Amino acid sequence: MQIAQNINFRKAGKGFRRIQAQFTNTEPMADLIAVAGTEDFRRINKKNNIWVSRCRYNTLELTLLYIDFNTSGLTAVSVSYDKNGARIQTPSEDAVISNIDYTVTPSLDVILSWTSEIEKNIRQYTIYKEEKGTGILDTLKFAAPKGAGQPYSETDDQRIKGTFNYLVYAEFPSTLPGEYGKFCGSVEEVDV
Repeated sequence: MQIAQNINFRKAGKGFRRIQAQFTNTEPMADLIAVAGTEDFRRINKKNNIWVSRCRYNTLELTLLYIDFNTSGLTAVSVSYDKNGARIQTPSEDAVISNIDYTVTPSLDVILSWTSEIEKNIRQYTIYKEEKGTGILDTLKFAAPKGAGQPYSETDDQRIKGTFNYLVYAEFPSTLPGEYGKFCGSVEEVDV
């Protein structure tokens, strides 16, 4: 769905102006655009590819909701703009790890280790443990981000015998409750 990188004013009299956004025919456009926190919503004019607000405003510092009705339901994208009408970019989020490995100690502790390669806006790493064949993931540990290039070492000290899979996920500020985040790596069939 096409998102306006900039919005601007269109004169509407008495110091207040309507907001407008220009689009092209190169990508699909939203079915509806609304100003967040208001009842101001309108379709894009398909003849000239311009969206104009119904209400009048004295600032461009606001959030637009781009709404698309599709076969799987409704998709809504929230985009904020600054006082100059420029789109405010949200911080990028990414995580890449390498060298994931494990060690089983004589006391049956499992020590997971990895190295972060990329850490952008990570809230935390979450380590999940699955007893082989059950498909049930138990939350085992949380690890705070240390920065790209840093080694990590986390210990499972539950000392339960069996065969387990360990999975590492990165969670971001945008990760919703109940979501796992981005899968980063795993070690499988660890015999304890």
